[in-house]
Parts: sequence; structure tokens; C-alpha cells
Amino acid sequence: MNANDFEVENMIRSSKKHNIVDIIIPEGVTGIESFAFKIHPKLMINIILPNSVTYIQDYAFAGCRSLRSVTIPKSVNEIGIGAFWQCINLEYIICHDISVPYIEGKTKMHKVLKLISERDLSITIPSVVKYMVIWNMFYQNPEDAKIYNYIIRSFSKMFELLIDENNSELITKALYSQKFSFDKNIDKFIQYANQKQKHEIQLLLMDYKYQQFEFKNPADKLKL
Repeated sequence: MNANDFEVENMIRSSKKHNIVDIIIPEGVTGIESFAFKIHPKLMINIILPNSVTYIQDYAFAGCRSLRSVTIPKSVNEIGIGAFWQCINLEYIICHDISVPYIEGKTKMHKVLKLISERDLSITIPSVVKYMVIWNMFYQNPEDAKIYNYIIRSFSKMFELLIDENNSELITKALYSQKFSFDKNIDKFIQYANQKQKHEIQLLLMDYKYQQFEFKNPADKLKL
């Protein structure tokens, strides 16, 4: 059974909100065939695939200009090339519970999704996307040694990216995860945030430095 066996109208499970409609593919559908959503409704749509889907064929959503987001379950183990080609309004894809900004191109998004689903860290994609995806993969599974070791090897570049993106959430997780050591590079990151005019991040890093390193005697903390 595939998505071509259903009319789009039969998949709508939520009311219209701000001209956006959620389309929930019924459980039991096992695959999304090529050009399954080439004909699309006028409203912007979010498509949610069920856990029964295992594959998305080449060009499955190609040309669907109303597509805003797609949620792909962990059951999907095959995503075809060009699956989201020319989806000009596609903002992000949620794959394995990780939100990924959409990258235009026939093969780029295919590589991103392969990075997540197969944990293939050798894939070449724009570093700004690759590093953000890997950070999210790490916090989804912090005990994954393969991902952790990758971050350690490129830690300065990857942490500076979080500063560039003003991502206070992931920066806070990194600081307090107890997985990474900042005693030798916290000043460098504070200076970097200042140079990039990321003042909220700079204050966040300065506060962390004060709390973690400025007390020579642990008893001093109790005096605050």
C-alpha cells in the first residue's frame, strides 16, 4: 500500500490554521511513490508520515510547492534522490525526531537524511547544516561514541557555529553536559562571541565562566 492509493482530502486530520493544513498519512501505508504529491492543495501543508512507511522513492514530493514541512519516522530506511526537489516553500524536515532546515538541490537533502538515518558522518554537505544536525544527533543520544568523537575532533569549529547561529539552547546543553571541557577555551569563545556581536551568548558564556572557574575555594559559592 502506498500514498498514491489515497485521495489527499482523505488524509486531512486537522483543521486549517493560518492557511496551514496538516496531512496525516494513514497507518498502513508502506511507501511514498514518485511524484505522489505532485498535485497538491492550494494551502500550505505539513505532511506527517506514519510508522508503517519504510521508503520514500525518488522525486516523491518533487514539485509540491505547497509543502511546508515533512515528518519522517524512524521506520523509513530509504529516501530517494530528489525526493524534495523544487519544493520551493519547504522550510524544514523532521527526521528521526531531528529538525533539519531544508537545503535546495536534488542530492543535498538526500545526503542530510542519509547522515541522520545511517549515521554516515563522512557525507559532504554544507558545514553549517552538518554541524547543527550532528549536535542534535548527539543530544538525542549523548552516549553515541561515534558522534561524540566527531564533535571532539572538530569542537572549536562546531561550538563557534552554535555562537554564529545564536543557538543558546544547544550552547547551554554543551556547557553543562559535563561531556566537554571548557577550562582552556572559554575565554576564546567569549572573545569570539564579542567579535560576532552575539552579546547574549557572550553574557551566557561569561556567566558560565564565573560560576565554574572564578571560585578558588568551593566554600566561596555559599557566600553568594
